[in-house]
Amino acid sequence: MKKFLALLEVEFRSMVLVLVGIFGFLTVISGWLFYSLATELGHEIVDQLSSDFRAADFVNETGGVTLIEIMNYNWRQFHYLLFMLALLLVIVIVGFSLWYKEWVGKSKRIYFLLSLKGTRFTIFLSKLVAMMSAVWIFYGMLLVNLFIGSQIAERVLPDGVLAANLVRGVLLSGHEIIAIVIPVSFSHFILKTLLIATIFNALSCLVLMDRSKRIVGFIGGLLYCIALSGIFVYLQHLWLFHDERVLVNWGFALVANVLSLAISYFLINQKVSI
Repeated sequence: MKKFLALLEVEFRSMVLVLVGIFGFLTVISGWLFYSLATELGHEIVDQLSSDFRAADFVNETGGVTLIEIMNYNWRQFHYLLFMLALLLVIVIVGFSLWYKEWVGKSKRIYFLLSLKGTRFTIFLSKLVAMMSAVWIFYGMLLVNLFIGSQIAERVLPDGVLAANLVRGVLLSGHEIIAIVIPVSFSHFILKTLLIATIFNALSCLVLMDRSKRIVGFIGGLLYCIALSGIFVYLQHLWLFHDERVLVNWGFALVANVLSLAISYFLINQKVSI
């Protein structure tokens, strides 16, 4: 356990600057987008209001302005969500690069880690936990930025036109496009975490296969990653009801993670040599 905690601390230290940079960049861009979209939407609402049609009438008729409407104003919701998805992928890529770089260069730090007492699989688990923690922190960043967006909207839009519970409304909306990036329920949050873990674990298999058998291992690891990607894409194109698709995605995530963990456990303990 001490070895695991020590390795986990090292992983967090290596990622903290990246997370701070991403949070700062996300906050600036997200705040600017909410401000510009809310300003444009506010001008449109002001043109609709009059002595005969006040803010209370607007809310009674439309239910009030929500964060989803602000993000989707002029069909720019896709750009906002694409931006958040890109940052999430950056976290995954950075996490993988920190895992991979230890095998290259002059220091060969991974060989020092492998020589430490205790099970070698602890090294892998510490990186996996650090990666998943970074993803959870990112989701926390999204919630913070949704709150910031709600505060910006309250100050930019005309008084009395906003709906109640803006952030909660986004999470409970069940909006399919928003759900691509932002978990809309606890079960959805766990599923997205497992799917991201699938990516990291598959890439870890690629790294460990490469270090076990060099060229042959790299090709095998690459084919493994391509196979998992192909299966996932195929499953998404099946004609299924929503509940059936959720079960299929859960099944894929669980099977793929167990398989990748088993492969990684075998390789790092039996095939990777110092």
